[in-house]
Amino acid sequence: MNSLKRTLALIATLALASSALVGCDNGGNSSSSSTADSSSSADSSAADDSSAADDSSAADDSSAADDSSAAGGEVKLPTGGDTLTIMSWNTEFPDMVKNYYCKDKGWTDNGDGTFSKDGVTLNVVAHGVGGGEASQYYDQYFDSGKDLDLYCAEADWALNYLGNDEKSAPLSDIGITEAELANQYQYTKDIGTTEDGVLKAVSWQCAPGGFAYRADLAEEYLGVKTPEEMQEKVKDWDTFMKTAEEVMTKSGDKKTALTTSLGGVWQVFSANRDSAWVVDNKLVVNDDVTNFVEMAHTMYEKGYVCPGITQWASDGSWLAKGQTDETMGYFVSTWGIGETILESAAGGKGGKTYGKWKLVTGPNDYYWGGTWLTVAPSCDNADIVADIIRYFTVDDESMKAYALASSDFVNNKKVMQEIVDSGENKNENLGGQDQFAVFMDAADKIDLAGKITKYDSDIKLAFQTAYEAYNNGDYSSVDETIEAFKDAVAAKITDLTWD
Repeated sequence: MNSLKRTLALIATLALASSALVGCDNGGNSSSSSTADSSSSADSSAADDSSAADDSSAADDSSAADDSSAAGGEVKLPTGGDTLTIMSWNTEFPDMVKNYYCKDKGWTDNGDGTFSKDGVTLNVVAHGVGGGEASQYYDQYFDSGKDLDLYCAEADWALNYLGNDEKSAPLSDIGITEAELANQYQYTKDIGTTEDGVLKAVSWQCAPGGFAYRADLAEEYLGVKTPEEMQEKVKDWDTFMKTAEEVMTKSGDKKTALTTSLGGVWQVFSANRDSAWVVDNKLVVNDDVTNFVEMAHTMYEKGYVCPGITQWASDGSWLAKGQTDETMGYFVSTWGIGETILESAAGGKGGKTYGKWKLVTGPNDYYWGGTWLTVAPSCDNADIVADIIRYFTVDDESMKAYALASSDFVNNKKVMQEIVDSGENKNENLGGQDQFAVFMDAADKIDLAGKITKYDSDIKLAFQTAYEAYNNGDYSSVDETIEAFKDAVAAKITDLTWD
């Protein structure tokens, strides 16, 4: 890098550090301190009070999960530890273990938040932060040398741990084979695989996304009466923008925005890039990056998103818009159908707009969020960790029970197809529509092969910061925005090559 670039990098470092104090949400404007697009999965995956974690009704019969623990390959890591430690940024997955696995497997609830069985006590380390903030806490915990068996990771920063043999172990070391994961969606395995092709992490959920819209407003402003008709109105970005203009015009003084914030738009974009952010050690800034900056700016200026509204706004304004006629839709992933986004946006059961929503695929198939289970090299309860992972990611029976109890879209093609075919899942907030059927169409089309890098978290944050600054008037053009983005990346990731 020449001296000018280094100077710009230094300046950008100071600027980025300052902006970090303000933070950045997943989409439109400054707000949250979570990381780029996966912070939402955190806050999503998030919701410590999610029905998935709280509902303990799943899998009354645990025999299938018990049998699964005997499958697989050789167990190389130790067993017999007296403490089973699970670490996460929040309590979502630990609560799932307590409320589903422990209860199904006969663990004793000690009444103090811990569970125990056969001399082993479950110890939860939950840092109480968003997923995007987890890394610094994880690093401190690893440095402490404290007990750790299993931990949760996010897609944007997982490779920083999966690529480090001192912080992650192959799933094969606890006897889990790739053959056992045959029913999982490929993109989830791509995220959990190192650059050397070693599978080190697995997710219990597949997180395809869609576009949730107010069916009553769609009929009033657009004349559409079915999800199929609505999909035609948002089938690609050109059509989406035309429909946003039509909604704005037809809504008159209400000035209804087609979608609430740029956060959801960002999620769709970030999952549909043509290439990885870094190829041959160089930042890739191609037409899709420029096109997004232009489109986001147009949406912001023309009111196609709600003015002044940020995704995950701490004052609740983002979700509150769903109970007004000021917005017509939200981009949501599988976990966003419940209280985390859409149910809360409707005002909860019995709320002002509850039951008035429908779901379509939207402009692109995409994924948003997810959590990957990763084995610590210090694991000394390999048999129990393997059984937990199989319970949530391999066993058909326990996964189906969990999906029906929690409305989570589990990472098992066979199970999800059975649920859709049975017709037993009907979402009240969607007017009885089966959200799983919509998400099924997108899940198989998600392709992240060769598009994941260890730099994604930092690059996405820098990009969001840049386009938000453009919308706020800090930059005067798309070109200036792109240059600011490049300089921020150069300052943060100093080992990249620049032309």
